[in-house]
Amino acid sequence: MKKIISLCLVLTIAMASFFATTTIKGDFSLTGELYLDSDFNISESSTSTIDLFLLSKSNNVKYTIKNSTDITTSSIENTIDQAYLQFRTPYKENYLTFSFGKIPLDIGGDWYFNSGTPFDYDKTTIFEEVDNPWIASVKTKLYETEDYKSINFEAIAKLPLEDGDSKIGGRLTYDINDDYFGTVETSFLTDYSSSILSGGFNGNYFFDYGIYAKTDLQELDDFEASIYLLKIYPSFTYKVEALYTNDDQTLYLFPTVSYIANSKTTISASLFTTFIDGDFNFSPYITYSFNILQGLDISAYYIYNSNTHNLSATITHKF
Repeated sequence: MKKIISLCLVLTIAMASFFATTTIKGDFSLTGELYLDSDFNISESSTSTIDLFLLSKSNNVKYTIKNSTDITTSSIENTIDQAYLQFRTPYKENYLTFSFGKIPLDIGGDWYFNSGTPFDYDKTTIFEEVDNPWIASVKTKLYETEDYKSINFEAIAKLPLEDGDSKIGGRLTYDINDDYFGTVETSFLTDYSSSILSGGFNGNYFFDYGIYAKTDLQELDDFEASIYLLKIYPSFTYKVEALYTNDDQTLYLFPTVSYIANSKTTISASLFTTFIDGDFNFSPYITYSFNILQGLDISAYYIYNSNTHNLSATITHKF
């Protein structure tokens, strides 16, 4: 059955390619890291990373593949970040949009913390990556006003292709897009063991902001909430993100200040903070980014965590 599905996907992609515009892009990075602990023990590591991004789309069909390969002195790790097919068909005065595959999240806040998604999104350490879920969905616009406010519904099936987890449910969004609110949304996914209800809203009045929450209706103590605030000035950007998880009664804070020195140079400072049982832990994080020339960037960062100093430098070529 899996071979038949894979063959159908390959044939669909091949046929779509004859009538579509195809784009191939990516980036190649070289990273060196130095670690120094409280006993002055020193260790180092280096990594080469290549990301490839393939996008092909026509008027009604799109497919995307994004692959990441990390090469170290001891291993080669290959990860498929995205792999999905999307197409739409006319439905009354609008469209039905079908999606299938490993799809990047666009549910909830989708910042560093995101309690607005019913999928797993546990980022409680710096640089932690979140896997995109395998889903099948169909989305349509239920209602739209003359000033482009709209109500949309998406039926979703979580596919157990990587983690063995399968759920069904849906998402309802209300695009307001006025001075106070951007989008209000709610999502629901369930199986026999859990029923995840999530949602929230964002806006752009004075601040770009978002407030989201998630809970398991079969275990109400298992809930969390996240918030972000963003304010942009010509030279400075201020951002604050927070996450509260009730199962371990932990609060995470992630404030960031960025300074744009000129068209090529940016400096950022963050403080990843964890509060649990009256104790707290600080992890300062400083980054420096410089654009050498178009498509070629260099960045350096310093982070302190668990009595360990981490210094790193990365040079990246985007193509």
